[in-house]
Amino acid sequence: MPTTNDVFFNIPCPYQIYLEPLQQPASEVLLQEKMPQVFQLLSRIAQQETDVFTHINQLPKGDILTEYLSLQSKKVDLVLHQQLSLLPQEGLLCEGTHFGGSHLTFVAPKHFDLKQHIAGHVLIQQHLVAVYCFIEPLEIISLGDTYEIKAEIIEIADSDREILIKASLQQQYQLLYEKKKAKLSN
Repeated sequence: MPTTNDVFFNIPCPYQIYLEPLQQPASEVLLQEKMPQVFQLLSRIAQQETDVFTHINQLPKGDILTEYLSLQSKKVDLVLHQQLSLLPQEGLLCEGTHFGGSHLTFVAPKHFDLKQHIAGHVLIQQHLVAVYCFIEPLEIISLGDTYEIKAEIIEIADSDREILIKASLQQQYQLLYEKKKAKLSN
């Protein structure tokens, strides 16, 4: 099992995560049973987009059809995420600080136990990401009235993990671009 010292692409980025402790051990079956319908829909769409974009990416870059299909995909994502943001979310709202394909770091207003299995609704508005997963705290640091929690993602749909990885790479690129831009302006 990876430790928090060997986390790849755990990138700083603000996000929201809603947490609900699980009453039973996390499993792939339980993930499918507990996943809210809207997250099931988003996960299915992500899987279908992955399948379709494999073929679309074989078209020549700059092709009008490729550009149009990519734009349509982004429009659908925007509408779905706007609708998701309007739905009431269940669980304890926490503020995320870092994310990657396998780990999350967030600040929670209450203490959780190490190795406790927790369901999480991860909403990264900046990258139009909404995924449902199960996490397990690996490290908890008291910050006074709140707690910084570093957690491993222990169950997630493959397409959702891919979304998190892509978003973390996009965030890393954005941070590197901003750093380079700041360096050039000095």
